[in-house]
Amino acid sequence: MMNRTVAAIFCAIVFVSVAVAQDPAIRSIAVIPAEVQVAKATSADRWNRLVLLATPAIHSGDVNRLNAGMKSAATKCALTVMATVSKQSSQFVLREVAVGYSVPIAGAQTTISSSTAAEQGADLGFIERQVLRGNEKRFAEVKQIAQTSTLTAFDAPTIFSTTSGHRLMVMRHLCWIDPRTGEGAMLVWLLDAKKGGVGGRVFDLPMRLVRWGSIETRNIHVDGDAFVFGIPSETAFGLESLPPGADIPWTNSAKQVAGRASYTQQEVIELANAMNDAITRSKSNLNASR
Repeated sequence: MMNRTVAAIFCAIVFVSVAVAQDPAIRSIAVIPAEVQVAKATSADRWNRLVLLATPAIHSGDVNRLNAGMKSAATKCALTVMATVSKQSSQFVLREVAVGYSVPIAGAQTTISSSTAAEQGADLGFIERQVLRGNEKRFAEVKQIAQTSTLTAFDAPTIFSTTSGHRLMVMRHLCWIDPRTGEGAMLVWLLDAKKGGVGGRVFDLPMRLVRWGSIETRNIHVDGDAFVFGIPSETAFGLESLPPGADIPWTNSAKQVAGRASYTQQEVIELANAMNDAITRSKSNLNASR
């Protein structure tokens, strides 16, 4: 059940007059460069809006299989999602969304890279820098699949902890702004990487509606069976949940369009309308329960 505070993250989705970008082809998402201070971004900066800051935390499972160095390497850097929002005439425009990693430097959360961390003064040891370098390489697997003047959708491969073990998923992110106010929100859901077919890839969890600017402690489950000679493999760490926000139950129309590999101009409109309808239904159910 959503409470009044969580319900406040709902904002209007206006897509009627949105035009898809000239080149809607799937491409790797942009990467935030080093030295961007997350909390001090202004409207004049390229990356001027924080979408999500997610700091990993070892939380459950075979935690005792990790030594102090492993725990630090797995949790040192925060996944950082930022956006560029500008105003064009009387409308706000979502220019782009990008990902990166950040750590506190001199009291300010600052984006880093493995090649600049030392000169930036980031407190990273050798193993932590190696883990960061490996994570940076995976940015190439994060694909932007849709872009309009108010909407960006991107996919990120994710190891998710389920009742049947850790599974490879795709976490799909739908970010948008209200062009009248510039306020932003994000819908997140999981696609099962092993399943295909229209709508068949959607994993059986509700969507999550997330307020832009959310600060997340990203709880991690440890699977001791995924260790090789005492070293955790890529599947040893699994996310326990989606980012914090309000659960949005699936509607039939939303599920049918949510799992598509890519979107044409018309399909972007279908996706937006279906998600807008699902959110509206959730709002109606919330109001009826008060």
